[in-house]
Amino acid sequence: MRKIPIENFCIPSDYRKETTDVGSLALSIQEVGLLYPILVEQQDDKFVITEGRRRFRALTEVLGYTELEEYEHFMERKNLKVANDLVIQFIGNNEREDFKPLEAASLVRDIHASYVSVYGVAVPGGKSKKKGWRLEDTGRIIGKDKAYVSRMLSFLEFPEEVKECKTVFEAMHTIESIKRKKLLETVRSERVKKVISSMSLRMDDLLKGFKLMEAVPFLESLDDECCSLVFTDPPFGMEYDDIGGGENYDTYEDDPKEIMSLIAECIPHYYRILKPNKFCIIWTSFDFAKPIKDLMSKAGFFISNTPLFWVKTNSSGRSNDPDHKPGSIVEQAVFGWKGSGAELSIKGQANVFPYPTVKGKDRIHIAQKPDSLGVRFLEMFSLPGDVVCDTFAGSAYALRACYLTKRAFIGCEKSKANYDRAVTYCRDWLKTLEDEQIANDN
Repeated sequence: MRKIPIENFCIPSDYRKETTDVGSLALSIQEVGLLYPILVEQQDDKFVITEGRRRFRALTEVLGYTELEEYEHFMERKNLKVANDLVIQFIGNNEREDFKPLEAASLVRDIHASYVSVYGVAVPGGKSKKKGWRLEDTGRIIGKDKAYVSRMLSFLEFPEEVKECKTVFEAMHTIESIKRKKLLETVRSERVKKVISSMSLRMDDLLKGFKLMEAVPFLESLDDECCSLVFTDPPFGMEYDDIGGGENYDTYEDDPKEIMSLIAECIPHYYRILKPNKFCIIWTSFDFAKPIKDLMSKAGFFISNTPLFWVKTNSSGRSNDPDHKPGSIVEQAVFGWKGSGAELSIKGQANVFPYPTVKGKDRIHIAQKPDSLGVRFLEMFSLPGDVVCDTFAGSAYALRACYLTKRAFIGCEKSKANYDRAVTYCRDWLKTLEDEQIANDN
């Protein structure tokens, strides 16, 4: 930038000489800097001051400047015709309460662009004597710092998100939240890629995490914060044999008091083994829903008041009291999360999941749920590479859903008949899946 000796500046003789409060102005300049540059018109080798006579006197007569730097202290009016009107608009509107941040940002952008069109873009570290126009230069002429200008320009990157913001602070908070979220998603995506690349997704490895054990001893064997989703389906406390068809399967003694006692022992362990900001989903009967939510809340979980419903699209419903109750084609799950920062992996989904029941040779457990339902839940409540825990595995549909969605699995089943049947079925299911894939490739 040019540095001009003060003797090259002059004040036209027809201008009234102002000396009022020059000392106070000099003190202000010394403390906070020159907020508005002196405007000049060059005439031959002289720079005629057209605006800012008091600022000139404060700099030269009080502060002792012997030369003034272009942009820092003065600017030529011929280059400011367009931009100066915009600066006046900004100064006039900036203190208005209804002047929204996005409006201010648009005006700052236009001011900056107007000066850049005259002086060019500043090149950091450039060797050229012509430095170009910088953000701090724009800040100086509107009475703000470089950070303010940069912040204003950043608002324009998110016009829809900040258009209703009423204050600069509100707009800043909104943008910072967006940036943090994007950063978190990037970090999460990279973490998922790294985990998947390092983990084995073979069925044999998933089956190694599937134990023939009762739920509580299995949970007691697990380390703290070892899983990212508890997704389990304990007995419902109803007599399946009374509904019909139960005689074909190995079932639990579904005494309600015993089942609730068992679940009450499991829930504190679920909280212990779950990582922070992760979910716990428990399938249950309508009668058990509230007691289970109370137990989860007592253990430390945040609880959703919205249950999750599986609607059996191919079922007419059965009732163990058909004279008084209609058949049910709905099952529900209650859920909660550990920590205040939990987020669904898929957002904006309804809480109703319509899927057909499993029938025929693929049904190996009386309370079996379809693999596709498990896939949907895992994709919604966890991420690839996460460890999913099911302590009432039954048919091991959650394990197969883990295989399909690239999750790891740990879980148990106490019935040897159910366990053996589930392991055999998983191996056969995988063979069928691989044969189908080979056929499709050919």
